[in-house]
This record gives sequence, C-alpha cells and structure tokens, in this order.
Amino acid sequence: STLMTQYYKNFRYEPFQSANAKGRRFIANVCSIHSTNSSVVLDFRKRLSSVWPGLHCRHGRSFRNSPKLPGYAINTCFMNALREAEDIKDQFDYMMLFEDDATFFKGTSWPSVPENDLDRRLRYLEDANADVLMLGGHHMTGVVKEELIRAIPNKSITSLQGVWGAYGLVINRKMVSTLKEKFEKVMEKKHDSEWGSDATDNLISSWAKQEEQKTRSPKLYISVPLMIDHPNRKWSDTWKETRILDWAGNAEWYFVNGNIKWRGRDCCGEPKKCGPHDCKDRLWPAELV
Repeated sequence: STLMTQYYKNFRYEPFQSANAKGRRFIANVCSIHSTNSSVVLDFRKRLSSVWPGLHCRHGRSFRNSPKLPGYAINTCFMNALREAEDIKDQFDYMMLFEDDATFFKGTSWPSVPENDLDRRLRYLEDANADVLMLGGHHMTGVVKEELIRAIPNKSITSLQGVWGAYGLVINRKMVSTLKEKFEKVMEKKHDSEWGSDATDNLISSWAKQEEQKTRSPKLYISVPLMIDHPNRKWSDTWKETRILDWAGNAEWYFVNGNIKWRGRDCCGEPKKCGPHDCKDRLWPAELV
C-alpha cells in the first residue's frame, strides 16, 4: 500500500546528487526518540526541506535513555545509521548525521543549488585530506589560532581536536566503517553508571586525536562560520532539563567568550614542556578583532 511504502521509505537511505558541478552524492539520517509522524520529527523535516529541498532524510529511530545511561540512545542510533550506510557505500560520497533538534542558520546554502556553502566547505575538506566536518558545535578544543584567522574571511573550515555537540555533521564514506567499528566497541562495554567519554561528540573527538597522532595531520574540521544551530531555552531529551546556552544562535563561534581552547598554548608558562596537544587558555573575542 501507499502508506506502507511511505513507512519503509522513512527508514531507508535515498542518495541525493548535488547540483554543484562536482556532483557529490549525499545520504542523510536524523536520530530521534520520537515516532516518524511525531511533531518533533515532522518539524525537523520541514526545517531541512526549507533549506535543502529534495534531500531524503532517513529516520534513525532511537529509544529513551535509562536514567543510568544518558547518551546511550543517540550512540545506538549513530551506530545503526553507520551500519546501514556501510551496505550502500558505493551509492554515496558523504553522509549527513543530524539530531532532531538541529536548526539551520539563515543565509546558509545547501546542495540543491549549484554554488552552495556545503559543497564549498567540502572542497576545503578534500584539499586538507580530511574526512569529518562538524557543521555545528560548541566549546572547541585544539584550535590553531593562525589557521582560524585565515579561515574567517574565506568562510571555509578550520581544524580542531575536540568539540561538544553532534547535532549536525558530515562524514566521508570512506570513514563509515571506521566510525561504525569505534561505536560498536564502545557500546559493547557500556554499562550502568558509565558516562563521560562515551558521549557521541567525545567519541568523534577521541577518534580524531588518535588519528592525528598517528598521521600527523588533522582529521577533524569545523565550519567557519557554523551552518547548523542548536535551539536555546528548549527541553533536552539527553539532559532532561531546559538548557540556557550562551553559544546558541551565534554562527560565529569564535567570537563567543570562553568557547575555544587553543592548541599548544601557554603550558604553565613553560612552552617547552607542552605536549603537541596541550591546550590551556580560553579564547576571548578581542584576540581576533
């Protein structure tokens, strides 16, 4: 029946080819504990279609967290989304991963039009030989000041070693299997009262740090400015509270007080004792003005 066809469509991937000359192919997944026909999921789809018409977004159905296992649901959803994508890796180039509360900054353009912000940022990512681009986030760590200063006027990307928030990101298809395996290993060990390093954003950050240490080149980048926002003063299913966020609503994350830790900066006044990934000072916007 038509209803059954639509139902199954919600849970499978359908690649979208960019209108850009490069013709990159995208698949997308949104994680949500809510049903496919819930107002939460439908509202997300409306927001997405308003900026990127034609992109089909698979509904990665999650489940409610146990009070002793916050974050377990979103990790499971990401893991299953990566598993499903692994089966069709020859059909896409990039995978979009969203949480259902993701919003889109006004003025951003997406691959339904030929010249768009996402394709342009992915060109920078490809030039850097990197694989994961955060489109939203906060409290970035391991940022290179000089690199960020160059990226701001170009509206491009900059490398980093850690970030909070996994509500909007894009990964190269060649990293799907690697990240899937990382999520699987962590989820096998998950047990009651375990929390912290197992958060989705921390998993991605820890992977990026490990890869950079092995290859000596950054693997994780973030959009400059951001393309995806997080709602402020809204209920959080993860934190079980209404959150007030001073960084929300600001695409220019580098001008938000206390939102950055620089890479290799001021190691107790003795720079020679710093390791290659030591960071200390928080950014104050005046430093970039």
